[in-house]
Amino acid sequence: MNVYDFDNTLYKGESAFDFYIYCVCKKPSLLKLIFPIIKDLIKYKACRMSVEEFYRRAVYYTEIFFGIFEDIKKEVCIFWDKNEHKIKNFYKEMQKDDDVVVSANADVLLDEALKRMGIKNRISTKFNLETGKLEYICFSDVKAKLFRENYGGKIDNFYTDSENDAPLMALAENVYMVKGAKIVKYK
Repeated sequence: MNVYDFDNTLYKGESAFDFYIYCVCKKPSLLKLIFPIIKDLIKYKACRMSVEEFYRRAVYYTEIFFGIFEDIKKEVCIFWDKNEHKIKNFYKEMQKDDDVVVSANADVLLDEALKRMGIKNRISTKFNLETGKLEYICFSDVKAKLFRENYGGKIDNFYTDSENDAPLMALAENVYMVKGAKIVKYK
């Protein structure tokens, strides 16, 4: 089984950040959050922010973004119409029916992209559209825990852009780092 991270692995960039920019264009009042979001993202990617702090900040931002529109699913479709071109080409050549995407990204944003890519299996952050609240964020140890619960514990090949995915790396026979279009065996 091949398992993929999404942002900066299958997608060029951070799709949640791109969605934020999309939201700002529609609701300029969200612009005030740009510098805190960038700062938090850099700290997390550099492993300089605790998991607990990242979780707290992500809950705050996600609930704002997804709560701002009456029909969030419609907005997500429009977003992907504009950003689908940022899906990296290498994946089409490697794609298999049992591929799994494991991402910290919210299901509300990720599901439309995966549907367009033909990916049926995913583990991601769970956002409840009815309550407007995050149920859980899927990152770090939570990614590995949910993967084991849903798919067992064996990963043949894992593709990621970050050592923040160490818990999933530990489950994989082979690990590949994806930097842009370049894929390098890590383990």
